[in-house]
Amino acid sequence: MVTLRHSKLRQKRLENTLVCFVQALVNSRVVIELRNDIVVKGRLRNVDDQMNCRVENGNWTKNYQDGFRHKFDYLHVPGRQIVYVHIPDKVDVSKTLDDHFVKKNQRKKPSS
Repeated sequence: MVTLRHSKLRQKRLENTLVCFVQALVNSRVVIELRNDIVVKGRLRNVDDQMNCRVENGNWTKNYQDGFRHKFDYLHVPGRQIVYVHIPDKVDVSKTLDDHFVKKNQRKKPSS
């Protein structure tokens, strides 16, 4: 997987938005509602600074219409289509954010 390096200004902007919380949910099973009434359920694998999400091993359905679900291995969800990201019940919001920022700060420090 490719990771992108961001400018300091862009990184600071990321830390001041809720995108950082969605990024902290990576590797969790999530439910994402889209603008076109599609509901996506699956494991969140990647979130970029525009909130484009990569979801794997899940399914999507048209607003729970007639119960038919389309399964997928990988799905790219454009950030501009996302209306709502459901937070899993087991997630402690403050602990998740703290852990996320600790991990990000550890990556930034150069190794000696």
